[in-house]
Amino acid sequence: MQDYYPFNLGQYTKRITTSKKETQIWFDRALLQMYSFNHEETLNCCEKALEYDQNCAMIYFLKSIAQGINYNNCPEYLNPIQAHNQHESWKKANENKEKCSEQEKDLIQALQYKVGNGKSLLHKQNDINFANKMRKIYKKYPQDDFIAEIFAESLMNLRPWNLWVQKQENGLKYGDPYQDTLEIKEVLEKGLEYNQDHLGLRHLWIHLMEQSPYPEKALEQNFNKSLIQLSPDSGHLNHMPSHIYILCGKYEESIKVNELAIKNDEKYFQYRNQQKYPSFCSYIGFICHNITLLIYSAMFAGQYEKSYKGGEYLLQILNINCLKDNSSIFFPSTAFRLESFVPIILHVYIRFGKWEEIIKDEPFGQFLSLNQVFSNPDLYQSTIATLYYSKGIAYSVLAGKNLNEKNNLLNKAQKQIDLFNQAFNQIGNNRFLHNCNMKDVLAVAHDMIIGEYEYRCQNYQKAFQYLRNAVQKDDNLPYDEPWGWMIPTRHALGALLLECGIDNKNKSYIQEAELVYRQDLGEGVIRSVAHPNNIWSLVGLYKCLIQQGKKEQASKFKNILDEKILNTDISIISSCMCSFKKN
Repeated sequence: MQDYYPFNLGQYTKRITTSKKETQIWFDRALLQMYSFNHEETLNCCEKALEYDQNCAMIYFLKSIAQGINYNNCPEYLNPIQAHNQHESWKKANENKEKCSEQEKDLIQALQYKVGNGKSLLHKQNDINFANKMRKIYKKYPQDDFIAEIFAESLMNLRPWNLWVQKQENGLKYGDPYQDTLEIKEVLEKGLEYNQDHLGLRHLWIHLMEQSPYPEKALEQNFNKSLIQLSPDSGHLNHMPSHIYILCGKYEESIKVNELAIKNDEKYFQYRNQQKYPSFCSYIGFICHNITLLIYSAMFAGQYEKSYKGGEYLLQILNINCLKDNSSIFFPSTAFRLESFVPIILHVYIRFGKWEEIIKDEPFGQFLSLNQVFSNPDLYQSTIATLYYSKGIAYSVLAGKNLNEKNNLLNKAQKQIDLFNQAFNQIGNNRFLHNCNMKDVLAVAHDMIIGEYEYRCQNYQKAFQYLRNAVQKDDNLPYDEPWGWMIPTRHALGALLLECGIDNKNKSYIQEAELVYRQDLGEGVIRSVAHPNNIWSLVGLYKCLIQQGKKEQASKFKNILDEKILNTDISIISSCMCSFKKN
């Protein structure tokens, strides 16, 4: 059947002016794909709708919206093709608006302020103008969930991923909402009162609350139906609750929803192949995001196999042809946005102490050879730097474990540090891992690698100062989910403080380690840098308390720890595998 669509995205419909039921069906599918942030598939569905009614203004309206900036892709400048296309789609909507309803005409008129003249690539003022026009339309139709979603997102796009104060500034303290944030919150809350099953509003609600001091307000349990129930086949919407699960320490729940999301993403790419769509689309970034959040969750849960398989999957997806493909209007240069996912498997190896895997001839296995990496240094900028970082860590740790080879291994570690510094200097300012510039991310690596090296050289004060600096840099990365640095820096700092404190009978180091673990678990830090109930810091904190004779306090954590251990697939005896004593 020509109109068969193999995805159950939900039951929501927004009636539009068209005489063709097929156009209405495909509009609803396009809209639900847009609520899933699959903007290229939104455009595909719009094209299907136009096959039945090529004069439907609202199809062109939706095409224009989908081709513009969005919450997850809001660069300072539009792609020239993107600017042109969204303007052309708006023109078609405007040309065909005569038979539209009053509300539709209002929307099309407002959209003119967003698309501008189709030539200017600076869009910030256009976005502000559009949000102001949408505010008037929202006040005119205050109970319309379709309008509420467009208005809320127009406001969110003015401050993407920066809706709540994360650092003290201009008289504002952590957790304070910015002025627009209060309005966004009010619009979403009212919209969800009218229709708590609205997928677009639910999606935006998670993005709003994840940066807040109380992300638990966006837990799925607060609603009658989960996003999985409402949109069973939307990979991205299946995944979205994990943004909140992670912040609330619900790592198993995060793993489950991301596993389902990845299965649905695979189903979508099979469909793309059947339809003979271009092999690359920007939605690849979303499946990489889902896989990365699965890895991140599994690492916190102490599950190596799932973490490792996720890392391998990223290597499989992000082959060299993918990284070189610049055909999407949403990703002017794919490598700038996706290459930094490639070396994530190295963080998995570090997390679980797989030092020999890191230093072997082909650490990326069958999916990526080092010859390919080093033959394309401009393409693999983040990968090369992360590789040297991981090798430097590995050789430093092995030097502590193999005293007979210590000097030789430390020399190898120093060589990797030198190579890392050279690679770091080659990374361009346009290389990102989602919200984080890789220069900022790898600045954390710089302090980590030196801290680990100096520790094996028994320069403990110097080592701990570098590791403390790494924690500070880690905490100050831009908000992101998962966090830009894959392994909390407090885990290494705490483990080595505890180890050194025991070996040297230094109580102050053990006391500092206890504080470090309490912070990592959420005491005295902002929500976004806390990792509640993670097994690594629970193990570390428990050992600190035992070492200090605080057995009553330790017993309070023992039951939680015993429960967490049941879900691991490796033995965890320290908060970081870089610590080689059982403490």
